[in-house]
Amino acid sequence: MDQLAASCPMSRETIVIEQPTRIFVGRPATPIPADRVEKLAARLSATRDIAAAYLPMIFGLPGQSSPAQVLVIEPAKGTDEDGLRARIGEIVESEAFTPIDVMLLATGHPLLADAAGTGCVVVVRRRARWKFW
Repeated sequence: MDQLAASCPMSRETIVIEQPTRIFVGRPATPIPADRVEKLAARLSATRDIAAAYLPMIFGLPGQSSPAQVLVIEPAKGTDEDGLRARIGEIVESEAFTPIDVMLLATGHPLLADAAGTGCVVVVRRRARWKFW
């Protein structure tokens, strides 16, 4: 992919990150408190358009002066991403998680694999392996 889109729900601003850009992804040294993450997870889990969500520490986004936890979302297939961005913005604002940046990354995007590899899982929907007729 040549570009990566990220959005900040407070301003509803979308930024485009051109490649090559060095972005660092890892586990936060001081994570968001567990009770706040649990509230966020419950709200995000109720949104069926989310396949997975992670809260890794990320540094290297345009305009970022220091590392921050970013809500990385993998939309479910066939999701209206503009509608999903709006719903996520409402959830984040209602749970007082602002300011927090949100990144929507398509399944298979390398940065999504890095976010998942940190173990900072908020929501993961398992796909059924069996189909019954």
